[in-house]
Amino acid sequence: MELERKEMLKNIHAFIKGANRDNHKLTLEEHAQCALELLQTVPATRPATLEYLCHVFDESVNSYLFEMEGKGTTGNKIEEVISETHQVLKRFIDKNPKGWAPIISTWSIELLGRISSNYANRRGVPHSSSLNEQLQLWMSCKGMRTLMELSSHCISVMIDSCPDACVNAIIDTSVKHSPHFDWVVAHIGSCFPTTIINRVLSLGLKDFCNSQSGGHLVATEIKVPKMVSVVSILGHLASQHSSDIRDALLQLFRESLGGVSEQQVYTVPFLLQLSTMSPVLLKTITDDFIFALTPEVLGQLAEQFQKSVILQRDKDTLLMLVIHLVSKSGKGAYRLISFMLDIGGGDQVQTEVQQACSLILDLLILELQRCVYGRTGSLVTKATTAGSSEVPLLSELQKHTSALCDDFLRASGKRVNWLQRFLAMLALHCGEESASDILSYVLVNISEKDKLSAVLALQAEMEVAFPSVMSQAVQKSCNKLTSSSPEQTLQILNNMYAVVNSEVQSPARQKARVMLGACLSDHLSTLASQLYHPDLTIAVKCIALMNLVTVKDSCDLSMLHSLSHSVVDFVFILLSCQDHFLKSKTLTDCKDYLQKLSKKPLTKFVILRSLLENALNKSNLQLFDASANASDINEKTLVSSEGKSLLLENQRKGLSVVVPKGGLSVFHAGIIGKGPRQGMTQENTEKETDVLVNCQLLSQIICACCLEKTSPSSSVSKNWTCDAETGSYLAGVLVELVCPDVTFTGVLWPEEELTRLTIERDLHIRMMLDKHLFLWDVLSIIAETQTAMHICSVILYGTMSTLLAFWDSGRCNVPREKNKAIYTTSQLLDVLARAGLLPPPLKYSPLMLSELSEGDIHLLLSTIWSFMKENPPRADEFQMVDGKLQKSFLPESTNRVSNILHALFQKNIAKLGYLYPKVFPVVR
Repeated sequence: MELERKEMLKNIHAFIKGANRDNHKLTLEEHAQCALELLQTVPATRPATLEYLCHVFDESVNSYLFEMEGKGTTGNKIEEVISETHQVLKRFIDKNPKGWAPIISTWSIELLGRISSNYANRRGVPHSSSLNEQLQLWMSCKGMRTLMELSSHCISVMIDSCPDACVNAIIDTSVKHSPHFDWVVAHIGSCFPTTIINRVLSLGLKDFCNSQSGGHLVATEIKVPKMVSVVSILGHLASQHSSDIRDALLQLFRESLGGVSEQQVYTVPFLLQLSTMSPVLLKTITDDFIFALTPEVLGQLAEQFQKSVILQRDKDTLLMLVIHLVSKSGKGAYRLISFMLDIGGGDQVQTEVQQACSLILDLLILELQRCVYGRTGSLVTKATTAGSSEVPLLSELQKHTSALCDDFLRASGKRVNWLQRFLAMLALHCGEESASDILSYVLVNISEKDKLSAVLALQAEMEVAFPSVMSQAVQKSCNKLTSSSPEQTLQILNNMYAVVNSEVQSPARQKARVMLGACLSDHLSTLASQLYHPDLTIAVKCIALMNLVTVKDSCDLSMLHSLSHSVVDFVFILLSCQDHFLKSKTLTDCKDYLQKLSKKPLTKFVILRSLLENALNKSNLQLFDASANASDINEKTLVSSEGKSLLLENQRKGLSVVVPKGGLSVFHAGIIGKGPRQGMTQENTEKETDVLVNCQLLSQIICACCLEKTSPSSSVSKNWTCDAETGSYLAGVLVELVCPDVTFTGVLWPEEELTRLTIERDLHIRMMLDKHLFLWDVLSIIAETQTAMHICSVILYGTMSTLLAFWDSGRCNVPREKNKAIYTTSQLLDVLARAGLLPPPLKYSPLMLSELSEGDIHLLLSTIWSFMKENPPRADEFQMVDGKLQKSFLPESTNRVSNILHALFQKNIAKLGYLYPKVFPVVR
């Protein structure tokens, strides 16, 4: 016993003095061996010996780095001492874990932090951000590896009894030596993830509660230094153990619900504070806590909040903290916003919860607005470039733009306003391209007219930064017209029509924004292409929209011509429509639009020619001729059953002798043996009505395009006026289309005997007038100009020649033919009277026709023929009298005509007596 005591004193003396009895200085190995012997035999020397062992481990690391740097070798046998130290300390832990494990754990963890910090700047030591490289470096060092093994062994034996001691040591060391100590945390945490995570959160919450003596729920790094270490530790573990962290956070949250203890009350603020300090934890909370916040849980939170004086006292700080976190949330932001919208705009939760969520949404929008509008420099420039001012929430929501737009289109109530503001902030944050995409998507897909105000508010907010956003949105919307389904195409047109119509009806309210109608004026060609859509409903809505869109003065001539042809083609598509109400209403839109186009230079003539050419086309014959069948326009019907065409047979040379200027042209009336030429089919009353309506509608359109100014009457009446230039052009086109034969087409009326030379031409003119009754209205329009009527002379005397032949032929026993001849005669005389080509007695002659016999009508027409031959229509013979153009006639011709009319009245005085005062007024 005495010997042991002396040996012990000798070791103590040598350890303290650092030399043996011979005053020879102890080597590092000898000194360490002495320390280990004292550590095992003299408990009182534990602090001193452990401190010296710190020096041993430090020297071991220094030697390792010295050799790694290539500066040579130290030559000491320190690794043997490290191994022996490891064995001694491990033996202590195994024999007495409760006594030694906390001591050695604290010592080894503190030593790891100290050495990591001391040698952090040595050459060859990786930067603290490279955890894997640091871990690889230090674990290849014998001393550091030994310390790490000792720490892990201590934690493994303490994990069930007192884990707080070792976790607290880790946190305290992390506070002192972070970030150089992070590799230790990462390694230990990966070995004991569940324990470390739970205990780190528990100790962090405890420290957070202890720091709230001042009553402020938001902690700072200075006030709660351990919070930084807690965040750092959890951050390192998140990459490999995110599910464990999520479970621990959720468990901590659930345990706090409904509780009244200090830690339970502070749990939610603690979790919020962790999220502000760690984007990784914020992501975890954003992704997973949404599913935990059921209506029942929200109710418990509301109740806990109302009962807690602490939370009530600092509710404004909590609100700002929540808003800040939401605005910084990245992945999962869309789910978070949707959750808040569901709670704030729904009724499935308590009123207090709904009001709180509504307040958070309102404040969040204000915060987003501050972030977006608070950028330095140009908002437009910043919106298109990423930088420090990027808002993570909006950047993440950009990936869900379509979903937000769909939600906006389906929303109702307060949700509409919130979503509209979110979309506006998203557009301003992400740039003009994104803004135009959003506006176009909403404009194309909106299906409720009551949302239009929200759409216009969205546009107004976007135009603060992007003045041309509407133009781009319209461009994209019009592009979708040509590639969308019929249903979507109709919806796009309906939406555009609703917006433009509101602009037209309330122009004063729209001045603060770019008009949709003004933008659509650049895309008229795209709209016009929809007039050919197979679905008539789409075309009808398209012309209604086009009628609201102003045609720019700068519109080029080719575009105007293209629009004119498209609308004219659509007119004839509509004329074949069986829905009379739709046809009438839509043709009114077409008429208004063509009238608008006709005000543009040279466009009027294009429209008039296109209308007449289409109307006289064989493919449209059924629209204006009740006797025409679908087979009449088929070339196959011109071929007999034997395959011989009558037209070709008649055109063959040698069938007849062609006499120059003769009337010997002979046409077959059929094939011998096949019976006579087929007569007209039985009249179809319904079809005749359609034909009359079509003629009237077409006449109204032609009349409207000829007007110098808008007339209050839509029908052909005396309320409209047509300028001489338009009348002359219309007359020229009419003659060109109705009378293709250019021979014997002079202005002067020929002798009656010469009409036998133009029988074919005259019959063709008569047939055209009979099959296209609207031509009489066209002639009436020309007649109103008076000076242009001479251009149509060939039509007038060609028609009259066929009438003279009819009334002289004695074929008036067929009532239908007679009525048709009376109608044609009446129309012809009315046109001559309108044009001022007949003297006062003769201009009332159309009123007499129904009461005259065939011979009297022939006499009347022969008289007019003679009169017109003596007084041919000339433009230079009209003079202005009392503001009206009047033609002067030869007195001899007028007197002769009056005498013949007197004779006709005397012969038919019983029938025509009531007309005598009107035709021959008494001059007083």
